[in-house]
Amino acid sequence: MTDIDKARGYYYEFFAYPLFFHESKEHYSRFLDQARYLATQPIGEDDAAAFETILSFDFEAFKREQNDVLFDFSYANIPLTASFYHEGRDNGPKRMAVIDLLKKTPYRRDEEKSHNVPEDYLGFIFRFAATLLEGDRSEIAGELFVSVTNDFADEFAEMLAAHKNAVFFKAYARLFANFIALERSILGLKAPARPEKSVAKAAMEKKPFQSKMPTPKSKLFWNESSLAES
Repeated sequence: MTDIDKARGYYYEFFAYPLFFHESKEHYSRFLDQARYLATQPIGEDDAAAFETILSFDFEAFKREQNDVLFDFSYANIPLTASFYHEGRDNGPKRMAVIDLLKKTPYRRDEEKSHNVPEDYLGFIFRFAATLLEGDRSEIAGELFVSVTNDFADEFAEMLAAHKNAVFFKAYARLFANFIALERSILGLKAPARPEKSVAKAAMEKKPFQSKMPTPKSKLFWNESSLAES
């Protein structure tokens, strides 16, 4: 594994954590340790301020904002599956794209630890990318970015940054956008063309729309990893 792949994997792991519901201060403390380390190697000029904002949040403040921004609505808020950004519904073709890539590896979704999280859940995608890079499978990690992540990344970051309650997640979105720009540079890609009307936003405007994703009551845990080797 090259140093750059190691760094990319570390960033993907960092971006995965805040998208899962947690009750462990220990895991959050580990996340903050990652933030401190990554802050020493910023990607963009505005990364320092973003890391400073994230590091100012204790566990209770993080949980409150995470609930406000990601989980605290009966109807769709910020979409958290790649399929929803692609065609305005969960459990779509992007899930199959991730499954097809999983089949090329010895890794599988751990049913016990994943707690109903589909393969195209954004946090799962980021953790999968980290696992691939850590396991010297950078070619498949590149395929994952090209076929899945590149399509939703910009809109996901924009929705987070625009959320009225986002402070932590606005900083997260800034770091994520800078990282995606770096990934495109490494992989020789451009941002995909954006449609005039967002498919995800159009679906969210339909009333009523209830997401198929689990609610906070089902607690989206991230116990070390939702991937297991077969």
